[in-house]
Amino acid sequence: MNRQYLAGAGVFLVVLAALLWMFWPAPTSSVDVVESKVEVPVVPKLAKRTAMQLAEEKWLPLEEDPNIPVVTSTCKWIVTDERRNVPQWVMLDNLRDRGQLFVEDDIRCLTAAGVTPALLDFAERYQDLNKAQGRVGRPPGQ
Repeated sequence: MNRQYLAGAGVFLVVLAALLWMFWPAPTSSVDVVESKVEVPVVPKLAKRTAMQLAEEKWLPLEEDPNIPVVTSTCKWIVTDERRNVPQWVMLDNLRDRGQLFVEDDIRCLTAAGVTPALLDFAERYQDLNKAQGRVGRPPGQ
């Protein structure tokens, strides 16, 4: 019985010491706060504009741009996503997963719109050769 009493008292003292250590207030030091003499210039606040407003100010719609000869739905979709700052890897993954094929008009439109080189390379690599050659349907063996 004597050993049990000593073991219980020892556990109680350890728990008490841990609680006191955890909840004891941290020492505070007396540090003098020095006021800084740095002057911060006052900058006038600019009017807040949304990302879409900035995009509208920066680019014309594809149909109104005189530099783009032909506007296709695929080109419009890609250029719109790029102007909205969709990450390039997301766009490439979407095009690959859709099995998107491009025709000459798509490539002309993408080139004139100034898309990133990776998207343009993808479009040139995945051209619809059957449509370019005037064939209808799938090639034999597919």
